[in-house]
Amino acid sequence: MAIRRRARWGPLTRGIAEGTRPLAPLFIAGTVLFWASLYTYVPILPAYVERLSGSLEVVAWIVGAYGLTQLALRIPLGVWSDRVGARKPFVLAGLVAAMVSGVGMAIAGTPALLFALRALAGMAAATWGLLTVLFASYFTPPNPHRAMTIMQVASALAQIAAALLGSWVASYWGWTAPFYAGAVLALLGLLCMAAVPDEGRVESRTRITLVTVVRIARVRAVAGASIAAALGQFGFWVTVNGFTPIYAVRLGASPETLGILAMVSLVPYAAAPILADAFLALRYRESHVVAAGYLVVGAATLAIPFIHSIPLLMLSQAIGGVGRGLVFPILMSCTFEAVAPRERATAMGLFQATYALGMTAGPWIAGGLVAWLGLGGVFVMTAGLMGLAAVIALRLLR
Repeated sequence: MAIRRRARWGPLTRGIAEGTRPLAPLFIAGTVLFWASLYTYVPILPAYVERLSGSLEVVAWIVGAYGLTQLALRIPLGVWSDRVGARKPFVLAGLVAAMVSGVGMAIAGTPALLFALRALAGMAAATWGLLTVLFASYFTPPNPHRAMTIMQVASALAQIAAALLGSWVASYWGWTAPFYAGAVLALLGLLCMAAVPDEGRVESRTRITLVTVVRIARVRAVAGASIAAALGQFGFWVTVNGFTPIYAVRLGASPETLGILAMVSLVPYAAAPILADAFLALRYRESHVVAAGYLVVGAATLAIPFIHSIPLLMLSQAIGGVGRGLVFPILMSCTFEAVAPRERATAMGLFQATYALGMTAGPWIAGGLVAWLGLGGVFVMTAGLMGLAAVIALRLLR
């Protein structure tokens, strides 16, 4: 038996196969650029759309378009990937879609075009599940929790950098500049990902049928993780990426402040998975950690209507970021470990298509209710749904 050598790249890439390890930092950089290209303009998008349309309902529809295409495409892409035994071509196509959508939204002058191009950005994000499966395939022996934690941290760091970059370029070059910046980042990500290997090709091609998809969907861990994630995304897109920036603008926030608001949510979101991987996962059941995370998010959301200053709003966002960071790596790893390797792209497609339902339905439902409930009522309703997610985690992730 060969002696396993100490990882050259330190603890970040520990467990990755020797032949792939030198390219792992490039893969992680490509992942950061992938998410940064999609999130550079997110902090200013709701306020930008409201300036363009003058309607909170239109804001909700355009924000929700991002999840609509993910809901439609993630399962088919997962099935297609398992059938052909490849992941990388889909990831490259996603980066091309991110680049086109960024340029398109910069020049779109109507809400209808923004809706279509935001949906194209959702098509790019629909390849995220295949990207995570590809990265997990680099680990020998398999270590899905570690792989998902690294991907979650990379995603969060990307969103932090994107929030700062987007708010900065919007302050200096106008509201459309973050869209162009996102397109440039997508191009850089495409160059990084073009150089990494497609380890998924070593797996045998698998015949995935509708019966297979239904069977995977009925696996307890897959179903529980997917439903809990959908409720979590409902809350995330109603608050952090939906109505919280609008609430902040009404408290006097500038475009630069909106970027900082997003950042203070994302820094603990990036740090919490590391804490969970190093300490909590060793001491507590996964279901308990997930439930605790959702209760923290619910408490932070419930506080928003009672906040009347930007610093306190930032504090609530930071607390909510801790809760979200605890939840998603665990839900992803539960889904990944619940099925055979040849069916993991399909399982991740199911998981992410289900939570895309929350991404889509959240803004649309909240947009329909905001005229009746007001912004404060929408936040209270969302907090209640986070409590429901905690109960589901305790029941179905045991």
